[in-house]
Amino acid sequence: MHKSLILALALLIAAVMFYGCSDGISGRKGVNKILAGDTLSLSLGETAYRESDHLRINFESVPLESRCPTRVQCFWAGIASASIELTKSGLGTASASPSISGGGFNPRLMGMLSDTALGYRVDLLSLIPYPEWPGPIEQKQYVATLRISDYEYPDIDTTVIITDLPPEMIQLDPFTLGYVSVASDTLSITLSYGGGCGSHDFLLFMSPDAFLESYPVQANLYLRHDDHDDACDAWITETRRFILTPVRDRFNQMYDSGDSIVLNVFEYSEYTPQSHRHAVYTF
Repeated sequence: MHKSLILALALLIAAVMFYGCSDGISGRKGVNKILAGDTLSLSLGETAYRESDHLRINFESVPLESRCPTRVQCFWAGIASASIELTKSGLGTASASPSISGGGFNPRLMGMLSDTALGYRVDLLSLIPYPEWPGPIEQKQYVATLRISDYEYPDIDTTVIITDLPPEMIQLDPFTLGYVSVASDTLSITLSYGGGCGSHDFLLFMSPDAFLESYPVQANLYLRHDDHDDACDAWITETRRFILTPVRDRFNQMYDSGDSIVLNVFEYSEYTPQSHRHAVYTF
């Protein structure tokens, strides 16, 4: 009996030492939840672990909260961001800052409001509580619902996204414009940027969700350039193509007649912040 008790105590101590010495990447130390799929909810400060790819996810903070509070009239819905730390065995640690607009997740804005790190794309599906007037939200109250999925670079041909977000929420990293032209329903944009050590993403947005009244009407288009922190300084020039059919469809919703739109494509550079080029889209 005495020997059995000693053996049981020894096994218990060994088990405690084994789990206590876990490194938090391949083990459980400091983990609050085990993630089996790609969607989870975390309270601020909580950590989840996914065994299938040895990924650890930590909800660190809410660095930005500018969503329009309830019972307040605002010109736009506002935005909030969450700071998410990802740690993966063999790759180290990196942070992602996905955002959410207004009260809920908007699939049309996924490419702009999501963020990437360590080869993953992080979407912020919800962030509660929602701001109320009066009174701020304490950080410890936040709960974020996230989707963690493998990141795939978009095809060179992407579709214009129509939004009411202001340009300052769309534009990210600088670039200069070359030529713009339209053939059928495709807008081709020649642009240049600094880089050379990684892939760069471009998304094209029409903002606002309306046309400037002229003849023909005009649409303002803004490129969101994500350089993924490419530190190289080679000067890259390339042509990107974007499908214009959402702009045409929006025009047909608003007007009974007409078949042309003047497209104002804006550059994003500290030297020429309002520079833009024109192209006529006829359909």
